[in-house]
Amino acid sequence: TSYALMVLCWNKGQYSPIHDHPCDGCWVRHIQGTLHEVRYRHTGTTLDEISNAMITQGVSYMDDSLGLHKIGNPSREVDAITLHLYAPPYSKCKLWHDPADAGNATAATASFYSEYGRIL
Repeated sequence: TSYALMVLCWNKGQYSPIHDHPCDGCWVRHIQGTLHEVRYRHTGTTLDEISNAMITQGVSYMDDSLGLHKIGNPSREVDAITLHLYAPPYSKCKLWHDPADAGNATAATASFYSEYGRIL
């Protein structure tokens, strides 16, 4: 498989942890709601915020050359939906839970609701 396509549903106030993109790239298509993306630069000891954006339409792109990021739904009233295209697909990534402690990353394994149209 040369890509993975995922629909993500973001509950009100739900965010991803800060994470990397071990694949060549991730395209995110806004479908519904508002998204909040914060990008970080890894300094070796901390993760420094380099951008902070609200997304209400269009497509964004992320890969490791642009830094790390977290993305989520800042709304307390409306759920959000995004479509993510990873090329090539990834199976693992790194997560950071504290920007002040860049040395404390954990590994995460991707899990899916379905593959090739079949529920897992």
